Amino acid sequence: MKQGIRISVNQLATFVLASQPKKQRIIHQQKNPSTLIVSWYGKAKSVMRSFYKDPMNIGLIETGLKELKETKPKSKWQVSNRQGSIEILERFIKMQVPKCFEGDNVEFVKPSLKSLSILGVEIIASPELIFCFHQDGKLRYGAVKFHTSKSGKFTREQSKVVAAALKLYLKRYIAEFDPEAEVAYEYCLSVDVFNEAITNAGGDLKDIEKTINEACHEVIKLWNAA
Repeated sequence: MKQGIRISVNQLATFVLASQPKKQRIIHQQKNPSTLIVSWYGKAKSVMRSFYKDPMNIGLIETGLKELKETKPKSKWQVSNRQGSIEILERFIKMQVPKCFEGDNVEFVKPSLKSLSILGVEIIASPELIFCFHQDGKLRYGAVKFHTSKSGKFTREQSKVVAAALKLYLKRYIAEFDPEAEVAYEYCLSVDVFNEAITNAGGDLKDIEKTINEACHEVIKLWNAA
């Protein structure tokens, strides 16, 4: 069975500004994923998701940090994963909570749809959180994607790529499942924890969407050549 062309949204953002050799490595990794799934910083990401759902409860992060610090790692990977998770939460706790999570009318949803297709490339969005809220009599949707790479912090352009992809993903989602709703562009959020930066999909994104389309053309070319 022929494998479809696909790339995760954070890898797409990395791809946009990568050197040619790095682009080829990204495509190789996406085309030949490891059979051993390693979940980096799973504890930290779980805590961050929980905190956005209950942003007044700072104890969620404090407890998460305490549990991580008390963990006794048994391998080099566990040592690295534990230390990275601690640093992520220590940075995350200093970041401003998006205003949309401070209200009491936010609902969180878990759709089965995880991706969108652009020019035949399946972009795996898999947001950490998808939520909706009522504003001015309209149901509006937003999404969050975490980026937790210390060595690969995003530029603003790369974060905009992720936020724009989340916007396009949500447009597809509501068109299929909730056509009366709308996408809250300002709450399509790329959260780059090591940069302590949150970037949304507000404003004119024509250039960014053009960048995404151009990147997808190049992904196709490199995928077929790999």
